[in-house]
Amino acid sequence: MLNSKIGALVLWETILDTQINQTTVINLRRTDYINDNVDQQWSDIAVFGTPALLSTPP
Repeated sequence: MLNSKIGALVLWETILDTQINQTTVINLRRTDYINDNVDQQWSDIAVFGTPALLSTPP
């Protein structure tokens, strides 16, 4: 009985470690999608004017 409990705990720990590793890899891939390799600043698009909020009547 003790042996099966130890085996279950080792299996549980392995599953948790695998899940943590997979989550880390998935999160890194997601951040790759949202981060551009281009360094862009507002001065790059100044041709279109300074960004401003527009208020519209209700």
